[in-house]
Amino acid sequence: MRAQVGMIGKKRLVLCAACLFFFIFAGCGKSFDKTTLELVKDGTVILHINEPFDETLYDFDELCAMNEKEVNAYNSAHDAKSVTINKSELSGGRAIIDIEYKEDDAYYDINGTVLFFGDVKSARSAGYNLVGKVRSTADASELDQKTWKNMTDEKIAIISEPIDVSMPGEIIYMGDGVKLISRNGATVDDGGLRYIISK
Repeated sequence: MRAQVGMIGKKRLVLCAACLFFFIFAGCGKSFDKTTLELVKDGTVILHINEPFDETLYDFDELCAMNEKEVNAYNSAHDAKSVTINKSELSGGRAIIDIEYKEDDAYYDINGTVLFFGDVKSARSAGYNLVGKVRSTADASELDQKTWKNMTDEKIAIISEPIDVSMPGEIIYMGDGVKLISRNGATVDDGGLRYIISK
């Protein structure tokens, strides 16, 4: 079961900007005005990075070369198409970097932070259970164990890092530390495993 955060030896692609470190990965299609983890119905994980970038302090070409090297090294040791950089550009003083992960395992392997994304039945099979209160977005009622065990095809994201998340369908339940920001979007705080369930 993937439940440990910060495993030794895991690598994270890093973007330095204004003395902050931003995690880099993403995909194609949608456009986001801030860093967002997009979870696609087919299991693809996309991290859209959109962060300020000071060209007087950092070399963007060097950053891109570093990212390519890290991704190529990972793909050489795994499926050749596990991780793909789809976009790397500067726009209006912001770094826009899109990297696509074939599945949640690749994201987990590179970043060393917990990310499970799949259907609820698969989450239970992987050993995940509800921790803390998970409430309905409709009426704030708590998700009980009977309902949880009867769920099958609903999508669930279990995340251990602070980030905005875009789910593939309407969010119907959220755990502690998650705030709804749109029909299928939420923002996650930094405080342990966070749960988001969508249709």
